Amino acid sequence: MNINFNANLKNHPSNKERNKGIITSLFASAIIGEAGNQINTRLLNPKIKKLASSVSEEEKILLKDAFKSAYKNNNLAKKGVKILFITKENLDKTADKLTDALLNTKLVKVLKKIIDKDALTIGIKGKYINILNSVMEGENAFYYSTINGIMLSGENKGAQLASFHEMGHALNHNCGKLSKVLQNVRTPIGKIAPTVILISALGLKNKKNEIDENGQKKTGLRQFIKNNAGSLIALTQLPAVLEEGIASLKGQKMAKQVLVNSPGLLKKIRLTNFTGFATYLMRTATLIALTEGAIKIKDDIQTKYEQKITTS
Repeated sequence: MNINFNANLKNHPSNKERNKGIITSLFASAIIGEAGNQINTRLLNPKIKKLASSVSEEEKILLKDAFKSAYKNNNLAKKGVKILFITKENLDKTADKLTDALLNTKLVKVLKKIIDKDALTIGIKGKYINILNSVMEGENAFYYSTINGIMLSGENKGAQLASFHEMGHALNHNCGKLSKVLQNVRTPIGKIAPTVILISALGLKNKKNEIDENGQKKTGLRQFIKNNAGSLIALTQLPAVLEEGIASLKGQKMAKQVLVNSPGLLKKIRLTNFTGFATYLMRTATLIALTEGAIKIKDDIQTKYEQKITTS
């Protein structure tokens, strides 16, 4: 049997051209991702800040007292949930505490075997310092399951409209089975899996539904991933979206119980939670567009190259 090696080579793009397609598609993906980030940064986040700045001094006091009542009513102290008010004095110490807790998680213990521990520690602490600065300035609030603590501003900035939502996260972790599972898996699945999906899809030469020499659609795990990349990306973000939604619903329920005579403040809390939830939906849509866009660009480059070789 004679094999025409030249013909086979003509039907396969060179590694150089294939890598060019992957690099170009990744670059385009970065642009798509940045576009999604800009929508959050310029459209949704300013809405949250505007709502926070609309809270009057009287509402700040009312909100703080209502939060304390909800915390007590739901027995969160007995569950070990801590409330940490972030100030200039305790910011660095709190960042150290969060860093140490994260370094002792299973996922990061694996990373420590690959990445230099000191470099990893510096990177993690730097991230937490930035986050805690935003909390201190009243721009945000957070719940961290690693230390079972709710982070709120201790500088009287008053942007605590998200505090009930964060208490919802605390309830998810301490008082719910499904919600706790969602909370535990959302980070590894939501942040690692999309990268694996994108790399698998881009590394596969075959385009969607390509036919093999026997006239059959090519199959296999990587082909399945490529054919369904957008849907798989959506699934990776589902735990985060669901857990955020549950936290908002629980937070809203707690707020209604303690702010029954403050409909205006309740509305601000509801709008803050809804806008915050929308940022996660936008992130999911961006990741889907990023992945499918990258695959299409890479395939288009590959097709043009193959046509060029075929006609030459």
